[in-house]
Amino acid sequence: MKVVAGLFLALLMLSLAGAATAKYFITRLSELPERPVFDNDAPIQPEATAPSPAAQTVAEPEPAPEPAQSAPADELYQAVVIYPDGLIMRAGPGTDHEQTGGVAFDQTLSVLAEDAGWLKIKTQGGRTGWVKGGSNTKRLD
Repeated sequence: MKVVAGLFLALLMLSLAGAATAKYFITRLSELPERPVFDNDAPIQPEATAPSPAAQTVAEPEPAPEPAQSAPADELYQAVVIYPDGLIMRAGPGTDHEQTGGVAFDQTLSVLAEDAGWLKIKTQGGRTGWVKGGSNTKRLD
């Protein structure tokens, strides 16, 4: 009788320990981790953490006419970033070129040139560089 009672208690303790462990891992895995921050993200951070998309939209129409008036021949068209994580800006068209910054989601860009799916852009802040175009940007007509 003592052996049966001992086995029963051992199985009960193992099942309770397993349930507690399962609950712990389920609650830990249901939380999303924080987005990692890298050294080259520091200059981009203020643009990526804008107060709201509406505030960006309000600020966009004011600078847009200025580049169009000052250099309409340089600009091919306007585009907006539709890739949710934003885009990496590079010194040239291709991944072998140095990263020079980034462009936040929903930011309007002036496209200056195109080269094999890469776009030479100018941001509203006046920075120029190359980003991967295609499905990452949407042309504004």
